[in-house]
Amino acid sequence: MNMVKRIISVGVVVLIFLSNVACYSGETDTKISAEAYALIEAKTEIVLEEKNGDKKMAPASTTKILTAIIAIENAPLTSEFTISKASADVIGSQIGLLEGEKLSLQDLLYLLLLKSANDAAVAIAEGIAGSIDDFAVLMNKKAGQIGAVSSNFVNPHGLPDDNHYTTAKDLAIIAAYAMRNEVFASIVSTKTYKTGYHSLTIANSNKLLYQYDYIKGVKTGFTKAAGRCLVTCAEKEGVMLRLQQIDEDLTKGEVSEAEKAANMLAQLEADMNPNAMRSDSPSVNGMEIMDEDGTVRIVKVGRNDPCPCGSGKKYKRCCGR
Repeated sequence: MNMVKRIISVGVVVLIFLSNVACYSGETDTKISAEAYALIEAKTEIVLEEKNGDKKMAPASTTKILTAIIAIENAPLTSEFTISKASADVIGSQIGLLEGEKLSLQDLLYLLLLKSANDAAVAIAEGIAGSIDDFAVLMNKKAGQIGAVSSNFVNPHGLPDDNHYTTAKDLAIIAAYAMRNEVFASIVSTKTYKTGYHSLTIANSNKLLYQYDYIKGVKTGFTKAAGRCLVTCAEKEGVMLRLQQIDEDLTKGEVSEAEKAANMLAQLEADMNPNAMRSDSPSVNGMEIMDEDGTVRIVKVGRNDPCPCGSGKKYKRCCGR
């Protein structure tokens, strides 16, 4: 813990984990076990610490971070895109957009980043570049321009492809770059949003936003090939951390590594400000939980019940504090 405290004292940092993360918070020690991770200072992008930071890994839907920032930089949010057959027919996580429908770029971005909609990803790619292949060219060009030179992207959504990969350090660079954009940062920190698409209201699938005040986004993801993925940003008093993990495999009842990592960040927050308390604790009547398929549901819970997050603690001592 002392080493981590010393690292975060320098200012804004980005923490990236890849594959089978285990983060345990404690008074004197924090253990991080991962196949790959990278800790970088966001402003300078200096790597402070890493393990297999250059190893190629499948990013799943964290790909959509790059998709979104390219769209934001290349078209007005009021731009109107038409849903193609390819967009309507894409597999995986989707909203169910229909061929011929028209949506604003702003609505598509919220669907992309809050609900991980693959149909929105295809619509954005086609609207910006004309085709998925041409959009992939933009993705690789942008990645190279900002220093993420060990990655290769072939689609805007992150569905499995042997030629679609990134690294811990590259994803840290991409996330840090995207979060400097006010529009992007605002979207990924939004908990609920009412779209102009049939007045549909959506909730952010990143459940950590509902559990910790200092979480600011960024993106969840899942494919069988990549496993459960998470890029998250936490900020307090000028200190910013980003955590990204890939390929988490849980058995029933096991605490997720994302929860363990978030608990580590919570411990860091307490160490930095022992008097800090949550300003908007979840209601004792219900707590938002994200299922494996990305669905956000309300779990009824009492103050003395086991916390739905799976920590093994009572709700009042965990997420409900």
